Amino acid sequence: MNNILHISKQINYQNIDDYLVSIYAEDIDTLSIVKKLSSFNFALYPMILQTISTLFFRHPKTKVLIKSLENDNIDDLAKELIYLTSIMRANLLINDNKEEFQKDYVSKAKLFLDNMNQLETINGTFKGIGVQLICFDWSKNYAYLNTLYNGDKLITKNQFITSLSPILFKYSMSQAATWTNTKEKLEGDFANIIYELFENTELHAKDNSLIKKSIRGLRIKYTKLHDTENKDKYNDINDYLNTFENQEYMEISIFDSGDGLAQSLSHSEEFNFEVEKKLVLKCFNKHTSRTGLPTRGLGLFLVMEMIKKHKGLFVLRTGRTLVKADYSNINLNNTNILDERYIKECQQIIGTSYTIILPLNDKVKNHV
Repeated sequence: MNNILHISKQINYQNIDDYLVSIYAEDIDTLSIVKKLSSFNFALYPMILQTISTLFFRHPKTKVLIKSLENDNIDDLAKELIYLTSIMRANLLINDNKEEFQKDYVSKAKLFLDNMNQLETINGTFKGIGVQLICFDWSKNYAYLNTLYNGDKLITKNQFITSLSPILFKYSMSQAATWTNTKEKLEGDFANIIYELFENTELHAKDNSLIKKSIRGLRIKYTKLHDTENKDKYNDINDYLNTFENQEYMEISIFDSGDGLAQSLSHSEEFNFEVEKKLVLKCFNKHTSRTGLPTRGLGLFLVMEMIKKHKGLFVLRTGRTLVKADYSNINLNNTNILDERYIKECQQIIGTSYTIILPLNDKVKNHV
């Protein structure tokens, strides 16, 4: 009898932990996913990707069952990072009729990756609602996307800021009602946040990964919410979302399937959570990096400064650490970049995900 892990449409941070408990406690052989999960925003999407990476690390022979999938859905499915990640890891992909369609799916997924190598196709693919780029290390054909890499090296910051970032910003924000004000206020910091985080991910996750099939990805999403949607769907961060009058947000998520922040800095393979917490906090200090070079290590420090400036929310999931740092009401003169009170212990997870949520208009509500 199959031991199935079901990922449902109703997901919150606690669900993620429940899934991880099952992954570590049970001998799972099948992952069951509903056919549409892309609507999950505000850090849930990359955490699901991390959960899938953890599952395949613990149970590498797991099959993937995608429920209620018709053949004409395969094209759209190939464009979803969740399913793209699943199929690139799985030995077998099936639908609920048990019919194998792995070969067709893989060919479409690879075609999608080919198209992502051509920057001009991004707009046609994502229609201005979201932009996503992903890098797979284990395939010689798809290891480095031309949009983020020049050969086998990450493009320079100057190349990213002058060439790629304006296009990503334009496409991801094309539906924003506050476009003019947003462009003036956010575009420069948007570029710096993405590059610094992706470069940090490159340094921490590319080499010596726990998972040989390493992934690094970027997802940018514009979201406009209604009050009822906040309460029903995003209760984990409802207090933050209810702070602002204008419910338009930009979400930037960068994630990987590497060792995790603490493990990449530690000389020991095993340590308790108090040690892990100190190592994670250390990552946010100036001049802390895996390389030890004095010119490196400003990335996360600078990112947090920019998040504070824009009254953003920062969510980090790595190892046993969950960080939710709300900067909607903060003294900018506060020298603490990341306070211990924002850190919570959770179930172990593979890789690291950073999610930055920025309000497009940071005017706060007048609460009575």
